[in-house]
Amino acid sequence: MNTVDRIEKCALEMGRPLYVQGPAGVGKSSMISQAAKNAGYTVFTTICSNMLPEDGRGLPFLDIAEGNKRNVVMAYPDVFPSLADWDKKILLVFDELSNAPPAVQNVVMQIFLEHRCGPHKLSPNTRVIAAGNKPEHGAFARTMSAPMRNRLIIINVEPQVNRWTEWAFSNKVHPTVISYLNWRPESLYILPKDNSKPFPSGRSWEFVSDFVRNGVDDFQLLAGAVGDSAAAEYQAYVAELQYMPDVDKLLDGSETYHHNASRPSISYAITVNLVFRVTNNVNKLDPAIKVVENLGSEFTALLFNSLLKADSHISDTKYVKVISHAKVRDWASKNASRENNSLIYA
Repeated sequence: MNTVDRIEKCALEMGRPLYVQGPAGVGKSSMISQAAKNAGYTVFTTICSNMLPEDGRGLPFLDIAEGNKRNVVMAYPDVFPSLADWDKKILLVFDELSNAPPAVQNVVMQIFLEHRCGPHKLSPNTRVIAAGNKPEHGAFARTMSAPMRNRLIIINVEPQVNRWTEWAFSNKVHPTVISYLNWRPESLYILPKDNSKPFPSGRSWEFVSDFVRNGVDDFQLLAGAVGDSAAAEYQAYVAELQYMPDVDKLLDGSETYHHNASRPSISYAITVNLVFRVTNNVNKLDPAIKVVENLGSEFTALLFNSLLKADSHISDTKYVKVISHAKVRDWASKNASRENNSLIYA
């Protein structure tokens, strides 16, 4: 069960109070959004670090009823969905909860535990999730109190290249960036010792992808996204790709390429480009398999694993063709376990 599945099961299906915790840029918001999309929920996000306690409780105002009777009532807060959305499936996301002052955290806690804040109730179709960081993540996070931690189900999200790669294929991240991070997975996330400098994360590598797609290779801009060291290594990797063969010629058989241990980056780049080509045209699966078999088992695994997890970014018809291929099924039977009637790949 991956993080998206956990969010969907625990918070959306069971309605339990869930707190997603992880470093900045690891993809917490994307995972929550994906779970909500899978389950058909509309997302309302509130940034807790910008929030005052009254934002969740509503401001008091004087209500004059019949007979000039005066009552102080609380206005309906904007962080709650409109009353017109009462019957819809709503997911309230309280982001940066760890950065909020204790008074705001207490307001959010009441929303979590009582499904209300002050006099305002949430609809039965509303679910609540919070997200934040640990103090050691360098995000100026506060340590949450023991009573609060004990009332939440806390799941930790750590940077993982295989999970990020799944997301990257689905979100059209440039293949050069994907292949680089599969070649150098430790560069996915590096928290700097200097809090004033940029650093690489899943989010900032998406910035690099945007630069690449727009023909930008300026070092200062790349370094402004992922830091000097990661930008320099990425540019060195790109320079190596001048020795990369034409992938289309590899597919049509007019050229061949065997893995070069002194230039492993080229094999990663070829394999990631093959994934993109097969997801666009599944008829290229057979020639793609021939290409990666010349590269070695590591790259065959990268191709098959990426394609088998591609159900979020290729059509059902294409996916069936991939999963029914004899070599794919043979590889999957050796590298997969069955859970909930679906294949879960290592």
